[in-house]
Amino acid sequence: MYPGVTGLPRPVNNSHDHILHGITTFDYGHTHSYYAITGPAIDLPGGMHTHYVYFETNEVDGHRHRVQDFVIPAAMG
Repeated sequence: MYPGVTGLPRPVNNSHDHILHGITTFDYGHTHSYYAITGPAIDLPGGMHTHYVYFETNEVDGHRHRVQDFVIPAAMG
């Protein structure tokens, strides 16, 4: 799956989240799109952080895909 694009940080309860959207890779003759909001920032060592995401893609050819993972760590801004 393509990693998608996140929007700018949005302040939430002493943390922040991001809007995440993208399109999956082209497999089996089709793609899926998705739009989600990450969970709040999760602090990591070295001044880095990540976010948990859980979402489903749009339905294409009678099915969807469920995604749950952590986004690639980034420096706290």
